[in-house]
Amino acid sequence: MWIKDGVKFSDSALRAAHPNTTFPATIEQHNVEDFGYFKLIETPSPDANEYEYAEETKAELVEGNWVQTWTIKQHGPEKIQQILVSAVQLWLDSEARKYGYDDIKSAVTYAEEPEVVKFQAEGKAFRKWRSAVWAACYTIMDDVLAGKREIPSTAELMKELPILSL
Repeated sequence: MWIKDGVKFSDSALRAAHPNTTFPATIEQHNVEDFGYFKLIETPSPDANEYEYAEETKAELVEGNWVQTWTIKQHGPEKIQQILVSAVQLWLDSEARKYGYDDIKSAVTYAEEPEVVKFQAEGKAFRKWRSAVWAACYTIMDDVLAGKREIPSTAELMKELPILSL
């Protein structure tokens, strides 16, 4: 990868920018320095948590070398809410599957099933639990979005939510 005036160029883009120039199969710095290109040292993007993402920033000149740089940015409120809601939904469905149901929706359909008392009791317990979980989740999300607390990791969030009691 090459850089010129802050713009990145691959070998093929560099060749395309100079169609009347024959470059060797492997382009090296001395082949392009007269055109104002410099080798860009690529770096891996840094790790980000589930609520962040890595964004490439302007390359920096470090000890005579152009180096790719990154910054960590936080997702916006809508994306954070989407991540939290998805995690909670997966958890609800997973807990229902432990008891033999397809998902939480399937489990709560048994709340009004009078033929099998065990299923009706489980259905009512799942329905009550689901409502309590969502109420707690949205309270936490509201506090996060209002700046009253830090964003919990999904693991931390699950620990704050009500436990299923059958």
